[in-house]
Amino acid sequence: MRRLTSLDALRGFDMFWIMSGEQIVHTLAKATGWPVLVWMSGQLHHTVWNGFTFYDMIFPLFLFIAGVSMPFSFDGKDKRKLYPTMIRRMLTLVLLGLVVNGALKFDGYHQTRFASVLGRIGIAWFLAGLLYLNTGPRWLIVWWFGLLLGYWALMEWVPVPGYGAGALTMPGSLESYIDRLLLPGRLHDGIHDPEGILSTIPAVGTALLGVFAGRFLKGAPSGASAAGAVAPAAPPAVPTAPAAPPAVPAARAVPTAPPAARAVPAAPPAARAVPAAPPAAGAVAPAAPPAAHAAPAVRPALRPAQKAALLALAGLVLLALGLLWDKAFPINKRLWTSSFVLYAGGWSVLFLALFYGVIDVLGWKRWAQPFVWIGMNSILIYLASEALVNFAFTAQALTGGLIHFAPPVWQPVWTAVSVTLVQLAGLYFLYKKKWFLKV
Repeated sequence: MRRLTSLDALRGFDMFWIMSGEQIVHTLAKATGWPVLVWMSGQLHHTVWNGFTFYDMIFPLFLFIAGVSMPFSFDGKDKRKLYPTMIRRMLTLVLLGLVVNGALKFDGYHQTRFASVLGRIGIAWFLAGLLYLNTGPRWLIVWWFGLLLGYWALMEWVPVPGYGAGALTMPGSLESYIDRLLLPGRLHDGIHDPEGILSTIPAVGTALLGVFAGRFLKGAPSGASAAGAVAPAAPPAVPTAPAAPPAVPAARAVPTAPPAARAVPAAPPAARAVPAAPPAAGAVAPAAPPAAHAAPAVRPALRPAQKAALLALAGLVLLALGLLWDKAFPINKRLWTSSFVLYAGGWSVLFLALFYGVIDVLGWKRWAQPFVWIGMNSILIYLASEALVNFAFTAQALTGGLIHFAPPVWQPVWTAVSVTLVQLAGLYFLYKKKWFLKV
């Protein structure tokens, strides 16, 4: 199965805004004052509580993409051999999340934040992978609905001491209460953590949305069957096709008849009696139609353009459902509400449809190549830009002298652009060398 260039590009597009793209927009908005750039700059901030911005989509989009990749990487492999790899990846992401949070500063247990973006990706991806490998397509959908509805029911009906049930505020929500009760170390907001324990439940739903999209694009059976639970049932249907050849051995037995035929002319009537076989064959023939009827069950494969169109339609449906549910269960990234799963998932599916349609269907790939460089080393650039590498220092050393000649209002813009160029240069080098950080 060929690799989807659009998926790598979309992953890189998603990561671009975190690594430095947002800073370019912020500085451009400040330098120009253009309304469209001011609006874009506002979209590159998280909402305070309820609501949705483009920046709120970046995290769930990455988790969605991880789910899309699952059918491409899991199908056809023995799930028993996949489990150790999955566990290792989950634990690695949790540990890397601690590094990003500054755990290596050794500021003490109470000053260490244990929940993290990478940790949530690892745990949610792992749980979604277990469901995918051990559940058929229909039950996978049931699980998805159960996760979203179950989380909504918990948040609405389980009372929190001092606040009661259904308080969807930062101090009063069940999610925040469980974090304060069970999550070790420091919480992101003191009384609440956006990557907390309970909100991991709907985050698994976000990953499963990606799994659905990935299965649709790949056109393959569920992970469980690909892993060996169901797929082997298909081959027996093939051996039944040669059921006709058994008549051939009977035909080979006939050569023994000619000697008798020459000795006793009465044998020909017996030869005429052979037509009696058709009734027996007729008695068995009705068993053949089921095999004949099985063929129409195989649907004609959708063309790539049709897949892109259906993905776009599914994205619009998810957006509408998310907005409807928002009336009762507000869209909230910090609580990762079920309506947020639908709404962010709708935008994720739309972006996937757009990138898939433009890059893999139409074949317009050159413009997206920088995003591919980023997407192929997405975890590495996230770690580098968030914790490990001071790209601003490098950019200043290389371009600071030239930027000094620019008008003061434009100097931050060119500084932000130079940071991006330094990052892309490094990622291009790694891409050409085929050096990829695989977790």
